[in-house]
Amino acid sequence: SKKTKYTLVKVIVALCVVLCAVLTVFEMSATYRFMKAAEVDGTEYSVAEYNWYYTNSVYEIYNSYYNTYGELAQYFFNPRGGLEKQVYNQETGETWADYVKDYTDASLIELTELYNAGKEAGFVLEDEVLEAIDAEWDALEEVAKESGYSTNAYVELSYGRGVNEKVFKGMYERYYFAMEYAAHLSESVEISAEDIDAYYSENSEKFDNVSFKSYFASGSAAEGEDAEAAMNDAKAEAEAVLSGEKEVEFT
Repeated sequence: SKKTKYTLVKVIVALCVVLCAVLTVFEMSATYRFMKAAEVDGTEYSVAEYNWYYTNSVYEIYNSYYNTYGELAQYFFNPRGGLEKQVYNQETGETWADYVKDYTDASLIELTELYNAGKEAGFVLEDEVLEAIDAEWDALEEVAKESGYSTNAYVELSYGRGVNEKVFKGMYERYYFAMEYAAHLSESVEISAEDIDAYYSENSEKFDNVSFKSYFASGSAAEGEDAEAAMNDAKAEAEAVLSGEKEVEFT
């Protein structure tokens, strides 16, 4: 009938609108995986990869505060609040968004250098590390399912636009590779007591520091006073200061 045909047309139009919206979102997300955000020593990182590392930096910074201050950490740095509204340095006006950006850039340089050096040296990640990355993804899938999201949608919400399974696992693999290679280098370096003594001898000015406070007790005799008595009084005063019996302002 004419009414049925009209209803069918409306349904088809509605489906087309939904499909176009889905394709648009998908296309926009995919774009972030091709747009270049940074380049370090010839290694290019897409916006999606940079988003992953930026978010990972937020987690790292917050965890460092949490390990020291526990639940009070959020009063220093709240990762769920707007970072651009949280002031990191009152004197300069630098925000936490500025700080995390600088932290991410510096960390990305270090990660790239370690990753490239490790690859050149033939370093290989152990299977258990790769399995741990898969486990991270599996855990995200469970959380996404419980929250009513698709996994990729949940990962984008958590790590930034364009981040999907490939980006997530790829960046985690780079991150763990760099960290494991750094640990490998640290363990392979042997430093003897003689090496430490030699380095200290050549650089003692970097390590030897002295701090002191001073207080002057005059032993000079005034006119008509006994010089020896004045000196004894000064010594007694100095001893009282050293023992804490007399409180004075140090310079």
